[in-house]
Amino acid sequence: MNKRVAESLERSLKHNYQDRLIYSRLVYHFEEAGNKIAAVKYSISNLYDYLQMNYETFPVINSNFEVVDKRGYSEEEIVLELDYIGNVLSELEEANQNSMGIAFLKSDTCICSVVTT
Repeated sequence: MNKRVAESLERSLKHNYQDRLIYSRLVYHFEEAGNKIAAVKYSISNLYDYLQMNYETFPVINSNFEVVDKRGYSEEEIVLELDYIGNVLSELEEANQNSMGIAFLKSDTCICSVVTT
């Protein structure tokens, strides 16, 4: 059931910024269906879009020019999410699952890591 829901949601993606509203549901349903690669793919997309919007496009800064974000992930939550993504990718790599897909996702994770620093 979760697999079908995830595939249906995936087909509904429009490949624009509005897709970010669907990413968390895709993550949930792919995780429940046991498709960790797809779950991590959308976790990365979700985090990347969040970071782009809140830290690059419209950063909220205080008088000391420090980024302050009260609207979503805290810095600690961002680090935890990146750790989760890294752990899942390591598990998949150890299980020798889809090495090309894992390499691609690792490169996306590195981009997310650079955006947060």
